[in-house]
Amino acid sequence: IEFQRLTSECELQNMITTIYRQLLNRVPLDSERLFSAESQLRDGRVSLDGFVELVALSNAFQERIAMMAPLRAATAAAMALLGRAATPSEVRRFLITRATSGQPTAVSELLMQRISSKLSLSEVLSLDSLSSRPGVSQATIARTASLYSGNAGLTPPPSSPL
Repeated sequence: IEFQRLTSECELQNMITTIYRQLLNRVPLDSERLFSAESQLRDGRVSLDGFVELVALSNAFQERIAMMAPLRAATAAAMALLGRAATPSEVRRFLITRATSGQPTAVSELLMQRISSKLSLSEVLSLDSLSSRPGVSQATIARTASLYSGNAGLTPPPSSPL
């Protein structure tokens, strides 16, 4: 998914739904949606990366990973925000930051890592990350493939028949 000025509301809604699915592992209920953040994205007051950050720091995402065991939370956060499994050093850094500064700070560090490594959002959102990329070890790719279990638990896309 590439984000350039979207030409239709349908394209914007597809992008928003894709981001929610990636981060929350489902389409949120209306009461959980970030209508203000969606509106800011629609108006161009926040970038796509800014929208991802708002969703990642939202209660829904924070609660999702807070309910997991620490190692699983670090892995789930990396899968959602980096599009791949975390390396052992990333897991260690996430857990230390989570314990000392809080989970939102640990998530913010992953967001900064994604931005600083110049990952395009389309690379992260498409779990295309199962192919080799510069700077990602083969062990990390193999771990990502073993952790990725498909989209069975996701809400089906609106266009697919039930």
